[in-house]
Amino acid sequence: MTVTYDEHGARLQVVDNGTGFAAADEGFGLAGLRERVRLARGTVAIDSSARGTVLTVGVPW
Repeated sequence: MTVTYDEHGARLQVVDNGTGFAAADEGFGLAGLRERVRLARGTVAIDSSARGTVLTVGVPW
């Protein structure tokens, strides 16, 4: 997990090396995360494959 920030906002990135998941498997947890980040005018990006998952959240100041 890394957290970075600059004059525009903050970015959180969580990386794992598990088996990944299909977008259709997204449950209430990720849906709730997306909603909270949207309310903060931020972005959520998820890249998931058989090699693992990268979740990136960006929120402006």
